[in-house]
Amino acid sequence: MKRNAKTIEETSKYKIVVENRFDNIPLTFKIWKNKNLKELKIDDGFARAVGFNSLKDMKDKVGDSL
Repeated sequence: MKRNAKTIEETSKYKIVVENRFDNIPLTFKIWKNKNLKELKIDDGFARAVGFNSLKDMKDKVGDSL
């Protein structure tokens, strides 16, 4: 599967990339250059990728367990 990735910010320490995954849902990652670490932004794209309608919908249904 080809991923459409776009760098939206880059510094000497990290790069922020938006990748279209899971039926073209954009997910935002922060990739640290000197660490083995890749962070995923929890936003509407993430919520839709895991089956919710939006971040608000995810928060409402999951509640305080986040």
